[in-house]
Amino acid sequence: TQQRSLPGHSEDGVSHRGSSGTHRSAPGTSNSDGLKNTPRYRGVIRTCQIIWQEEGWRAFYNGMGTNMIRAVPAAMTTMLTFEFMKSTIHRLRADDNASELKEEAQRAAS
Repeated sequence: TQQRSLPGHSEDGVSHRGSSGTHRSAPGTSNSDGLKNTPRYRGVIRTCQIIWQEEGWRAFYNGMGTNMIRAVPAAMTTMLTFEFMKSTIHRLRADDNASELKEEAQRAAS
């Protein structure tokens, strides 16, 4: 949510996002709204401190419930597919070994 690039300015002094104007305001100067162009978040530690102070520890867990609703079925599908394929491969190998033993027994009996 933090603005990374500084807005371009038109000749009438109005700030337009995404414009290709050549004049750019430096960080710390005012934009067309009269507000400072200073970054709110400066690094991970400072960002965590701001969130802790303003919103509390629960803010770090926002969206966890929604993520679990999305992630648990995906993980379950992955694990079920893995276990099914593993058992299928073991069964096919066992069937292949059994047919080889049967062929050897028939050759030995003849």
